[in-house]
Amino acid sequence: MSFSKTLTMIVVLAFCSVGFTAAAHLRVNRFQARQAAQIDPTTLNDCSNPQIEFGGGFGNRAATELTFRPADAANFAHGEAKNIGIITQFMCDTLVNKCGFQNTDATFTECKSLEASVGAGNDGALADEWNAGFGFATNFATTGAAADGANNGAAEANNGATGASNGANNEATGANNGANNEATGANSDASNENTGANNGANNANNGANNGANNENDGANNGANNANNGANNGANNENDGANNGANNENNGANKGNKENTGANNGAKEMNNENNESNSENNEANNGNNEANNGNNEANNGNNEANNENNKANNGNNETDNGNNEADNGNNEADNGNNEANNGNNEANNGANGTAEENDGENGTKTAKVNAVTTENGCDA
Repeated sequence: MSFSKTLTMIVVLAFCSVGFTAAAHLRVNRFQARQAAQIDPTTLNDCSNPQIEFGGGFGNRAATELTFRPADAANFAHGEAKNIGIITQFMCDTLVNKCGFQNTDATFTECKSLEASVGAGNDGALADEWNAGFGFATNFATTGAAADGANNGAAEANNGATGASNGANNEATGANNGANNEATGANSDASNENTGANNGANNANNGANNGANNENDGANNGANNANNGANNGANNENDGANNGANNENNGANKGNKENTGANNGAKEMNNENNESNSENNEANNGNNEANNGNNEANNGNNEANNENNKANNGNNETDNGNNEADNGNNEADNGNNEANNGNNEANNGANGTAEENDGENGTKTAKVNAVTTENGCDA
């Protein structure tokens, strides 16, 4: 049973060692791959310093609160963020929005590829990966991560392995102690038996019963010592096994802390995404308010236009009234003209009658004169 436990612990330690070595090689390969794909910063116009910084105390935050921010705040005007993905997306977009590139340019597509490679998270090594993509060598990885779980992972695994080793050592020590105590008991048994035998021989003259009793006492003492040695070995072995189990449990508990740290990191990332969504919602609300203001202004303009139309309609009605009044005046003038014409015709008629009367009178006068002349009288 002791050998089986020891073999199991050795296999676990070997597996952890291989896994850790493989993870280390994977990180080296990823770093070499990042170094191979670089964007020349001298070709980025005003955006020639696209580095990202990582540390505590940015933006009046607590010194223990680790965040990312652009190193060139003048050309990459963005505040700090816990999730590097927010900063990398903004910086790639800035190449198009400010620095003269198009979405179809190779520089922009390479930037988006680097953004996808870096991904999201809150670890200084991610800033180093981004900066290496532009040929800048930084060492923010030593700053660590906001959540201790990821960095403590290797230490917790080592502690678990140490616990397993301690268990194996204690178990082996217990077995050795048991073997030593058993050997001591056996030696004591042999010595006591010899003593009993000697006593039996010396006391032979005094009685065979005394020799037999002493021999039995020596045998019993040897058996008791052997049992004590076996019990001590078993107890020590159990203590070693218990210590190994306790140390393994401690390693497992520390592994749980690592998971808790990773979960906390995921929660912080979710909180960061929620903050980003809240900011977007606030921006959308601001746009909606601006649109509502524009709509109200348009409604005001429409009301003003309606009032102007009403005023113009009133003016048109006034003009129509004036035109009707002018028409009435014209009709009155026409009536007056017709009346005048009638008067003129009446006057003309009267004048004609007078002329006729004058003609008749003249005729009558001429006739009288003619008669008078015929009678020999002067007119």
